[in-house]
Amino acid sequence: MASSILLPILVAAALAQTSSPTKFICETGSTAVAYKATYTYQGCYSDPNSDILSAAKINTIIVTPQYCATYCGGRGFAYGGLKNGK
Repeated sequence: MASSILLPILVAAALAQTSSPTKFICETGSTAVAYKATYTYQGCYSDPNSDILSAAKINTIIVTPQYCATYCGGRGFAYGGLKNGK
């Protein structure tokens, strides 16, 4: 199962393919979510012993950088990350 982990003070992995900020709207049905996330690539970091970013996790098959950034930002986190690229 893919997992995404989030924490406001650490970045564990890349959130975007490019270094330029990206804005997007996550939609559900015909109603768009009001929160618009802006994210910037921060680099890749090692997490060898345990989950460094453990404040919140998303366990689903597909977690995109956009979904992760919206989930994270919408809950007040300053940073988010993908683990193992998922």
